[in-house]
Amino acid sequence: MNDMSDSVKKYHELLEDGLIGPDFDPEKDRELKIMTLLAKATKAGKIAEVELRAEEVRREFKSTSLLLGLEIACDELL
Repeated sequence: MNDMSDSVKKYHELLEDGLIGPDFDPEKDRELKIMTLLAKATKAGKIAEVELRAEEVRREFKSTSLLLGLEIACDELL
């Protein structure tokens, strides 16, 4: 029964944070994640390396997702 209460608690936390529910906008969420990763790379002084690696990742995985490329590049370089 504890698993269910944990799930319900997590659901309510996500709802309160606006990460799910009627006010959740996936496009805005995606943009925020991209901007956060770019800011993190800039702050670390590695924006050029992150951008180059993100583009390499996109080619390697044959993906058009900028977010995926940035997430992988930041994980590797920061």
